[in-house]
Amino acid sequence: MSSPIVLSDGTSEVAAELDCLLNLEDGFYKQGFDLGTADGSRAGRAEGRVFGLEKGFEKFAEIAKLQGQAIFFQSRLPQPFPTKVSDSGEKIPGIPENPRLQKHVASLMALTDLDSLSITNDENSVTELDDRLKRARAKLKLIGRIIGETQVGLTSNPAARLDVESGIESINVQGTRS
Repeated sequence: MSSPIVLSDGTSEVAAELDCLLNLEDGFYKQGFDLGTADGSRAGRAEGRVFGLEKGFEKFAEIAKLQGQAIFFQSRLPQPFPTKVSDSGEKIPGIPENPRLQKHVASLMALTDLDSLSITNDENSVTELDDRLKRARAKLKLIGRIIGETQVGLTSNPAARLDVESGIESINVQGTRS
């Protein structure tokens, strides 16, 4: 029987080969971890960008809906013209003159002005958009309470019918869904 070969660090050749086999799993684990980290980083950036675009679109779509409602309420405020007629020929009921209501409608118009919203993706712009959206929802609810229409908000009623072709919810002149 031959004696085992002793390496310069004091271990035998057989022990070194066994250590290599025992550490094989650790090497594959480290290689897989490094590849998974790199792949996850790439996929995470792509998924994060898509998620951010979706959320941004949802917020701007809601701002646009609120702006449409603000325009509708503004058209119902007392005007020099006595009757208002919708596109379908129906008379749109006016709103009694109320300076406080006019102030709230003007404020809602300012909050939902798309030209004044920043579309940059920095923390301050996103915070400002969220704040304006929150304040616009509150203004809309307040306007609805002042004029006595309970279902004013397009986004508050999950049973609202969505027009598939145009993507716009329908609303009749009393402020309720059709």
